[in-house]
Amino acid sequence: MKIGIIGAHSFLAQAIIKQLNRDLTHELILFGNYSEENDHQKYYRIPETSLDIDLLSGLDAIIYCAGAGVQSNKKYPKNIIYEVNAFEPIRIMNQLGETGYAGKFVSFGSYFEIGNYPHEQPLTEEKVLLSEYPVPNDYCLSKRVFSRFIQNESSVNFKYLHFILPNIYGYGENENRLIPYLAGSIKKGAELSLSSGIQVRQYLHVADIASVVAANLENDITGIFNLGSREIISVRQLVGEVIKISGEDVTPQFGAISQRDQGMKYLALDFEKASNALNFEPEISLQEGIKGYFIKVN
Repeated sequence: MKIGIIGAHSFLAQAIIKQLNRDLTHELILFGNYSEENDHQKYYRIPETSLDIDLLSGLDAIIYCAGAGVQSNKKYPKNIIYEVNAFEPIRIMNQLGETGYAGKFVSFGSYFEIGNYPHEQPLTEEKVLLSEYPVPNDYCLSKRVFSRFIQNESSVNFKYLHFILPNIYGYGENENRLIPYLAGSIKKGAELSLSSGIQVRQYLHVADIASVVAANLENDITGIFNLGSREIISVRQLVGEVIKISGEDVTPQFGAISQRDQGMKYLALDFEKASNALNFEPEISLQEGIKGYFIKVN
């Protein structure tokens, strides 16, 4: 297959590229912030550049991994957050539709689209897409906008997969994310300054996402699917797991900082649809995934 990956430098894209490169029959064209272009690497940076739709329309699959605003410590202008997360992929899909695109388009949503959900029950795809609960920031709202676009089936006249994701993690992710922050601080003997830790979350290893993407590029399955894990735990419990696996004697300081997602006390996805249609079942347990931060794995 000839596969284009947009936003090729992202953490998720790197995992997908690694998975796809295991099949030597695939030809990958990567769109990202490359200083030099060649046949397989194309410079792409919003809003500086636009994509060659003729090139994209000739690909067997396109995977949109570009994103902005997910890192709370990295500030983006509002227009860039909406452009990268919603308007650009909508523009691309509309243009592909006009060309009669015959391949498959893969994109990603987030369970942060749900907003301030007041119950403790994993949500199906339908309930995620119908959620009107308040969201705390532009990242959440921009992801909701894009998912709503895809939900309207008349918007897309070619095969597509839109995966709604929980918290994703894995060795090599941004060091300011929770698990690498914990692991790095423990290794350095630094104090663990945390929020209240009462938020309940679902964690899915990035390699499990890459596997389900790679396994479903060539079939005719199309639609919106939640991906998740069986492990739904509080941040406090997660911190405890990381400390236990590290083997160090550490006392975390809960309540020392404030996080922007604290209002979203419970977020989890029901992924029965993906289990049935895509044979999806996470293979990497949270405990196994955490070990990868202390013992580098290839």
